[in-house]
Amino acid sequence: MSTWRRFEEASPELASFGRDRLDDRVAYLATGRPNGWPRVHPVSVRIREGRLFVRMDPASPKARDLLRDGRYAMHSQVLDTSGRGGEFAISGTARLVDDSAAVEKLERGLPDPGRYVVFEFDIEQASSTVYEGGQAVRRKWGGPSVTAPGSPQAPLMLPGGCDTVRLLDAPPNPGTGTPPNA
Repeated sequence: MSTWRRFEEASPELASFGRDRLDDRVAYLATGRPNGWPRVHPVSVRIREGRLFVRMDPASPKARDLLRDGRYAMHSQVLDTSGRGGEFAISGTARLVDDSAAVEKLERGLPDPGRYVVFEFDIEQASSTVYEGGQAVRRKWGGPSVTAPGSPQAPLMLPGGCDTVRLLDAPPNPGTGTPPNA
């Protein structure tokens, strides 16, 4: 797991792309319900001092989900149905911030300070997709625990801990109709 700062140090270009799409913006947070089914929530993200935070109502389903099981996935908004501007996603583990001084500092200038709980989100993997000349260009970063050793889906990591994949106009997978690498 990495803080936002460690992610920035490991993959500065991808982290910059992500910051532009998450910091002080609305993103979509996926958590797991007690029965295992996913739940998606719009959240406001703040990246401060090398750490990624979200504050939320303490009684909200997303807070209860994260307190029970901190695993999450988060996705930026996209500008339109063509994906203009690209998209960014992260996943990892969130934990409640119980340092009242840190919460107070984070909430400066925000409405209703003290009303919400704050979670910090560590990052285990990150990815982006942009569309260039009709092609999807995907960049991925992740630690060694992202994919089990020996898995056929294990990512190829390039210098800087990031890989880039270009999906060309390849035909769908036979029998499924899904795009390749989906």
